[in-house]
Amino acid sequence: MIDVNIWLSTTVLFKKRITNGIFGPLFASESSGENVGHANLTLDVNESSEHYHYVEAHFGTLNPKKTLSIIPTPVIAKENWSHVAPKTVKSYQFTHSKWPKTIPSFGSIFIKDTKRSMHLGSGTIGIEADFNTHDNDMMREDEGKTSHVVKHKKPSNDFIQSEKRKNLDLLTNLSTLEVNFENLTKWQNKLEQLQIDRARLTGLLEHNTTSHKNEINALKSNIQKNSSSLEQISKKLIALGRTYSYLNIVQNRDTDTQKQFLTIKAQIQSLQQEREHLVHENQEFLRTIDELELIFADQINKINDDIKSNERTIHYYTGRIEKVQQETNGRTLEDLNLMRAESRNRVDYTSRKEQFLLTHEKTEGRHPDHIIKLPVQSDGWDYYVDEIKILEAMQKERQSSTYSFIFNNCATSVKRCILAGIDKTLRDHLIDAGLKQSFFKLNTIETCKGLRTWARTLEASLIRLNFPTPEQEDTKPVSHRALGA
Repeated sequence: MIDVNIWLSTTVLFKKRITNGIFGPLFASESSGENVGHANLTLDVNESSEHYHYVEAHFGTLNPKKTLSIIPTPVIAKENWSHVAPKTVKSYQFTHSKWPKTIPSFGSIFIKDTKRSMHLGSGTIGIEADFNTHDNDMMREDEGKTSHVVKHKKPSNDFIQSEKRKNLDLLTNLSTLEVNFENLTKWQNKLEQLQIDRARLTGLLEHNTTSHKNEINALKSNIQKNSSSLEQISKKLIALGRTYSYLNIVQNRDTDTQKQFLTIKAQIQSLQQEREHLVHENQEFLRTIDELELIFADQINKINDDIKSNERTIHYYTGRIEKVQQETNGRTLEDLNLMRAESRNRVDYTSRKEQFLLTHEKTEGRHPDHIIKLPVQSDGWDYYVDEIKILEAMQKERQSSTYSFIFNNCATSVKRCILAGIDKTLRDHLIDAGLKQSFFKLNTIETCKGLRTWARTLEASLIRLNFPTPEQEDTKPVSHRALGA
């Protein structure tokens, strides 16, 4: 939450406090310990924020207060089981509080600045500005000559801590349920993919087995054909061999006999070559069969290993899913959303109660008369102001650091920073909720009292947007977050 803190003037005339936005500051008497009034805004960013490291790297020039915050954090106790526990984290507390570096004179306030604003005089409107912290503002806004000291009330603090523990218990249950639903979806998707992989591996095993069997059968068939051919060749060679041997011993062969002898010799040579070819081919077929058997064995072993691994993983995720289903105990996403709403309402209520108590129990200084709270993204609301844009506006305020009691005072500076955090999307929703276009413009003269009214209106409008009544639910606009704010 961003806190807009406002101290109204403490001017007293005729025993009556004057809180008018203009006359109160005008008639404040410093010698009597009266204050003109002041406004600032404070913003905390801790390590749980997605903007933390960006803020740490880019906004050191704002001189934030380095402090600590306690947040619930997931803790992994053992594999695939976790819970949340309180954790102390680093936090930066930013304050935007604009003051004049020196006390301006009456002539500077009401004559020079007015003439310059009307372009009737030269020079810059205002004097050099200074920027302070919230704690120092409380000290400076003390009334009278002595500082207020308030002792802390232990019972109220114990009561707040008790509420926080209850809220933390609810948040712990909520976080556990969120993790369970997230894991359940993730593991069910994983299990579905594993089952698809299992079917693929089984199909691959069947395909490879059938393909291998067909290849081996084809090779064996070729060997069988070659063996039959070799048997026929052997018979032919035996028959031709007898004739060849007989003709070979015949002397003075006539022409026909010689021709027959040469023909048989050529046939024998051809058959011998064919026999050698078929023998070699069968040897190659046998070698190929041996190679295919080795390759097939490797493939089958790998597929079987993958199937076993797949089965183990399926068993693992099935067990995890059954355990999560037992832990969710039949609760649904609708139950989760109801728990989120309850947690958000509890935390918001406790936070407001704590802020109220702390505001009246701080050790020293005067608390603001009014504290208006504006949500930021880390609060988990759908509609919020952009803290990064506000921090950038705070930097810009320091770069053009002039202060004018009338035209560029603390209230003007605070309002300018808040307006920077309202983007077009949020502005359109706020206009739909009843605000006018003029609401998003600076007035020529801003006062602390006027800023209080303006900030309260903005706070109330954001609450109505984030927590609409049943009648408003039917016409609720699209979420600011869903539109990429």
